[in-house]
Amino acid sequence: MRRIVAPTAAAIAGAALALVGLSTAGTAAATPARPTVTSLNRVGVASTGGSTLTVHGTNFRGVTAVTFGAAHGTGVKVKSAKVLTVSVPAHVIGSVDVRVTARGGRSATSVHDRLAYLTTNAIDAGSEMTCSSAIKSLPFCFGNGEHGQTGNGVVSATAQKNALVRIPGVPPIAEMSLGSAFACALAFNGTVWCWGDNEGGELGNGLSATDSPTPTVVHLPPAVAIAAGYDSACAVLRDRTLRCWGRNDAGELGRGDYTDATTPVTPTGHLHVTALAAGSETTCAIDTTRHAWCWGQNHFGEVGDGTTQNRYGPVRVSDLGTVTDIESSAMSDSMCALTVAERVECWGYNVHGQLGNGSTADADTPQPVPGLTGVSALAVGGGHACAVSGRFKLPSCWGDNTHGQLGLDRVGGPDVLSPTSLDDVAGVTDISAGYNHTCAVSRQQDVPVPAEYCWGGDAYGQLGDDGTTDNGTPFDFSGRVPG
Repeated sequence: MRRIVAPTAAAIAGAALALVGLSTAGTAAATPARPTVTSLNRVGVASTGGSTLTVHGTNFRGVTAVTFGAAHGTGVKVKSAKVLTVSVPAHVIGSVDVRVTARGGRSATSVHDRLAYLTTNAIDAGSEMTCSSAIKSLPFCFGNGEHGQTGNGVVSATAQKNALVRIPGVPPIAEMSLGSAFACALAFNGTVWCWGDNEGGELGNGLSATDSPTPTVVHLPPAVAIAAGYDSACAVLRDRTLRCWGRNDAGELGRGDYTDATTPVTPTGHLHVTALAAGSETTCAIDTTRHAWCWGQNHFGEVGDGTTQNRYGPVRVSDLGTVTDIESSAMSDSMCALTVAERVECWGYNVHGQLGNGSTADADTPQPVPGLTGVSALAVGGGHACAVSGRFKLPSCWGDNTHGQLGLDRVGGPDVLSPTSLDDVAGVTDISAGYNHTCAVSRQQDVPVPAEYCWGGDAYGQLGDDGTTDNGTPFDFSGRVPG
């Protein structure tokens, strides 16, 4: 007969502890590890979103969200526990952390998950020149190259007429901005490049009166937006602070004085910026609360503060609500802003009716442009302005038409004091107004290569139409773009 021995109290306690230990170990083994982000396949993307980002890391199991700051990415595809792809959401310019939420929790922020949102524009119309990076983000310029501003090493006022030649030595470009006789470009990696005339230090390379026919790097921390004025320029850094350089005759550098700067300096006011524009000698910016500030020349009220007194530091634009974009150009003494309601307000010089309010009187505070709703893009030129609106993204222009820059199929005639639509160019995603010509990029669904149109003044071949005759009808030069 088998004898059964009752277990002692100590044995029972020991067995219980062993069972607890086993249970705890099993639970620990079943808890997924927290995900980490170790790298991104790009450092900068367009603020409009839509591109695909590849995220590398660890523990990408059961991914439920990929966030870009407070915005959520879409179309998440987990390739493996270490790789995923996601469609980038739209976001204001600046840097954000890309964080992954999975079974193991949410990834911690680190230097490896930082992504920069940049301002992008695929085309820019300047004084007597045009630059584009619409195809593969590879830039080229054509037109007047008297100071080497076409950027390909040639210094000639006539040799670059209609000569669409790639600019060598620069990485893929997000944004280009043209001054009076110089140009600057922002690369997706955050570097800023300038070339051309440098009489006032507008190349930002520490020199003056030494032109450069090829791009030179501006010594800046990584940037997310740029704007070139007549002979000055500014950049927004990833932390949304400002730097400016070049001539400062009217206080357009915003540093509180009238001293030129051949290297970047910090404007007063400690603005944190989400959009930037530069006029002839006036600079404007939108802060993180979506309010507009301007400084510099104010002869025609272009600062928008209700006076005509020059301002050498940022002042708030009067009588203007919250806005999402602000525009001007190097040859302009006018400003226009896009409101959160997708309407347009303009102020400053108005001799040609470029404020679009039916008048030719200057305005020192913002004036609404009637008849425009659902505006998605905006451009301001030397004496005219344009906006893109509506479901079909049609451009409308107004102001001076001496050279056909309004695209109304005619050259000359009276100024146009209110927006007039161009019905033969649709699907416009980018538009730019120069001194006396206008350019736009049209992207149509299922068409792999964008159309690139220019119209207006053509004395230096800046329309890309292989001629030098002003043209009031939009011309598509995309077939001449270098490969």
